[in-house]
Amino acid sequence: MVKNRFIKNRANKEIPEIEILKGIPSLTNIAAIVQKTVKDNKLSRKIAIYLSRKYTAKTLDEIASFYGNIGDTEVSQLCIRLEQKREKDQKLNKLISRLEKEISVSYGDLTLFYFEKV
Repeated sequence: MVKNRFIKNRANKEIPEIEILKGIPSLTNIAAIVQKTVKDNKLSRKIAIYLSRKYTAKTLDEIASFYGNIGDTEVSQLCIRLEQKREKDQKLNKLISRLEKEISVSYGDLTLFYFEKV
């Protein structure tokens, strides 16, 4: 009730309490979900970074710091390249879609937060 009334149409990322109420996954949770499903460590890391960028309110620097040995521009470039590869590779697209569904089941429908007009 409180979540729907006060948070549904807001996109203020500056208030951490809003992130908690919205159910936005943490970087640790995304990494764990991806590692559980993807056995290839290199691919697992790339997908986790991509999903972290897509589904958290973290900055590029925060994501880079969390995953280590990567800069903020590398995070951005990795996300662009993985999105392009995802469009061409159906197997990769299905894998990422399955992970996105698992994240949305755990944390609610995140697309409402990101695509809703305020």
